[in-house]
Amino acid sequence: MILPILDGDLDLNDDEEMIVTYLRGNKALTRVQLDQLTGFNKAKTVRILNQLLKRNIIRKTGKGKITKYLV
Repeated sequence: MILPILDGDLDLNDDEEMIVTYLRGNKALTRVQLDQLTGFNKAKTVRILNQLLKRNIIRKTGKGKITKYLV
């Protein structure tokens, strides 16, 4: 069982905060949608998403082009 991390416990940099904010405002987003919203390139978005996944701040559903990320 993974418990949610409360806002006060998050130690996010500005880029991570931007992605988490977009994910909170939407049900789920693809990496491409996050690229478009943030203006980040693919490599930067993937790096940030992987960091957030590793820290259990976000979740990933699906595989390949239909992969979506959510809080």
